[in-house]
Amino acid sequence: MPGPIRPPGPNMNSLGYKGRLVIIGVISGIKAELNLALMMVKRQQIIGSVLRSRPVSEKGEIVAEFVRRAMPKFADRTIVPIIEKAFPIEQVADAHRMMEEDKHFGKIVLKVGA
Repeated sequence: MPGPIRPPGPNMNSLGYKGRLVIIGVISGIKAELNLALMMVKRQQIIGSVLRSRPVSEKGEIVAEFVRRAMPKFADRTIVPIIEKAFPIEQVADAHRMMEEDKHFGKIVLKVGA
């Protein structure tokens, strides 16, 4: 059974002129409502793909390209992930509950060790 309809609105609203929204796989449903007028006025693009069905060699190439192009941006903090909440590993059940409730925006992090 397909999941609930998830509007891409916040993502589309945050995109700039000629922005691209790339969706790789889906977790919270396969249908979405879309404001086509906003997309056309801002000349935005939506690109969708999956990794699961690709050959291992192709997945390796994608990972290598990500490491080459994106990881330096994380290292120099050009890209900073949004963290919703960090839980100590002992609270893994609480973290999982938050994920299941699907009310978070950023990443849910489990802290291991000190």
